[in-house]
Amino acid sequence: MREDSGFRRVDLPGKGQGLVASRCFDVGDVVMREEPIIEMPLKVFELDDPDRVERWLDKKINSMTSPQRQQFFELSDCRFEDKTPLGIFYTNCMSFVNDSAALFPRMARTNHSCAPNTEFITNERLHTQDLIAVRPIKAGEEITLSYLPANGEGSDIATKRRDYLKEYYGFYCICQACTSCSHNDTRSKIRALQLKSSSDGLKCGLSLYEMEELADSLERIGSKVHHCEEMFRSLFDRAVAANDKTLVFKCFSSVYLYKSIISCPQIDDWKANFIRSKCVQIEGKEYLFPPDS
Repeated sequence: MREDSGFRRVDLPGKGQGLVASRCFDVGDVVMREEPIIEMPLKVFELDDPDRVERWLDKKINSMTSPQRQQFFELSDCRFEDKTPLGIFYTNCMSFVNDSAALFPRMARTNHSCAPNTEFITNERLHTQDLIAVRPIKAGEEITLSYLPANGEGSDIATKRRDYLKEYYGFYCICQACTSCSHNDTRSKIRALQLKSSSDGLKCGLSLYEMEELADSLERIGSKVHHCEEMFRSLFDRAVAANDKTLVFKCFSSVYLYKSIISCPQIDDWKANFIRSKCVQIEGKEYLFPPDS
């Protein structure tokens, strides 16, 4: 993608380089589509021996074209005091197909915000990473995304988010969400529910009410679209099992909205299956049955 196709790279005061929109983007627009120059399998990424990971990475770098190597080494390293290929990769990589870690040099120039205007979505069909607008972006506005995990520090209060970003990316976040400490009470509730949901010792997990509260709260703080879609899809399954027709339709509306934003290829099939589902009365109660396969 050419840098004049909708954004340009500029120097930003106090931030170094970043990306600024050169035209307007609506919600759901693809701001950038990029193929990886390095794709590290999970089995390599999780190796305990950093020397083995570095040797693997060196081979990949040596096989790059000269422009690709230049793009790679121009990226920052926030992990090590002296700039290293491994530090560059760890600082800028993103999750990708089959839980791999991949590097997209243009997308890596996008600066962080805890309330970003874009989100990256893996396009498995095209084997690309797509940067999707999750709110309207004006021409001249900085393009931002969140470096934080939505099911973790990304949902936490400002101090926890800042600590994470300082440790892993070397900067103190001054985005609007951090400086205003917005939704701190809601974020505290979210983290408590997330931790309860992931607790190994908890057999029952969250109740239906708690799960609905978590999904609604994630929406309230503007959590990542992909994470909200997953939460409401899980809540939809629970609502169907509980025969809660009102909650089923609420979840359907939310899931359909989020799938539309991220251009999910299964959205039409998902909608068709829902429409074909049948409400059946049994002893005075309504039950929602999925369509026959």
